[in-house]
Amino acid sequence: MSTKIFPLKTTLKRYEKVIKKTMEKSEGNDELEYVISLLEFSNAFFIHERDSVRELIETIEDFTKIMQNKDNLCIENRTFIKLFSYLYVHITELEDLYVYLFNILNTSLGNHFERYPFKINELSKENFLQQTQDILNQKIDNDQKSKLLVALTNKYQKREEAIWTKINIIDGLSIKTKSELGNILKEIYDNLLRNAFSHNDYRFSDLGLHYGINHKKFLSFEQLLELFSNALAFIAIVGDSAFTALGQYKDKGRITIKGKYGEMTLTPIIDSSKSHWKIEATRSAPYI
Repeated sequence: MSTKIFPLKTTLKRYEKVIKKTMEKSEGNDELEYVISLLEFSNAFFIHERDSVRELIETIEDFTKIMQNKDNLCIENRTFIKLFSYLYVHITELEDLYVYLFNILNTSLGNHFERYPFKINELSKENFLQQTQDILNQKIDNDQKSKLLVALTNKYQKREEAIWTKINIIDGLSIKTKSELGNILKEIYDNLLRNAFSHNDYRFSDLGLHYGINHKKFLSFEQLLELFSNALAFIAIVGDSAFTALGQYKDKGRITIKGKYGEMTLTPIIDSSKSHWKIEATRSAPYI
């Protein structure tokens, strides 16, 4: 397997340029909605000791150590690819990433921040209530009614769009804002490959990986490493840019930010263990 280092400098510069331009556009259109996007991505509203972004960052850090010591650890190429695939699946499944990218694009169009942009209901509230009443009116025993009501409730509950659908939604916003974010996501996300690793449905040859229906699709070891490395670089740049931007607000001390839908006062609080925010907001747009 080639020892060529991925990603290329031109690729990194492209990612940095696209992310920076999109963030500047969002901030320039409505600073308040932009800051809310940053705060949500950094887990500032619902503070937990552990969150999905933090878990991913630590996984990336640990994997970087493995990469740096690959030869000393005598890890075979196939095993190395399998380990990298684990990280690739985690990166491409990170809900917070897609919510953040959606919002910095959406707010740059003048819209408000949305906490759950990819949640959908299969039934409207009116249909749900009508079907609930229909079940209750049926002349069947309570056990059967309970099963039907549970099934109906599960159907009504909000569910997540598939990753590929999320990417297409983001791509639509990218086209409107003349951003390349959608193109980048489509380049680093291979749905068949992600499914193959998730379901252990692939095989290696001496040349690379075979996957997909009847394992007819093929990627060389070099192509796999390039794909994995680009995905890793992209999420690293997105995260670093967001946390750096939020840090600049901390440096300003107590600050009130006004926007189209209200205002928010941020007060950085730094203690011995961690730094966080005191957030006071009046905002007409719905947060959820």
